[in-house]
Amino acid sequence: MAPIRDKDLTTGIGSRDTAAVRKHPSVFKRLVYVYIGTSHYHADYKFYREVLDARLIWEFKEIGARVAAFDLCGEPYLLIADHVPAPSKRLIYQVEDLDSAARELKHRGWKPAGERFEVPDGPCLNFKDSSGNEFAILQMTRPHLLEKEFLKSRRGEGA
Repeated sequence: MAPIRDKDLTTGIGSRDTAAVRKHPSVFKRLVYVYIGTSHYHADYKFYREVLDARLIWEFKEIGARVAAFDLCGEPYLLIADHVPAPSKRLIYQVEDLDSAARELKHRGWKPAGERFEVPDGPCLNFKDSSGNEFAILQMTRPHLLEKEFLKSRRGEGA
């Protein structure tokens, strides 16, 4: 049995040394986004912005899709998207290198759901677990690009 380490601050339960039970080093660096489908974009936007008091990170409308990123309590950022069916959530994890992460995961029996595609932050692959829950892995080759563009556009509006 793995030794109990520090207590989890939220539950008070002692955590176990997870490195002792891992068979492989994790390819997942961190959870960066929770991608949330919306069928009522304006109402959901108002909910996150006004009711939850989340900070707007960026908002764009491109190719007929509206997407906004909110900072509720730091990363992961919450993304609402009107081109994604609601209700749904896709957890998007950063990996160091998309190709090597996909190779390693495929070696363990993982299958991508579709082909590699580009998002503003970099290349991405979707996948699902056996229950159909949606996930993605993302290589952050252009980290926070939309945030930078949004800030630049806001400065231009105020000039």
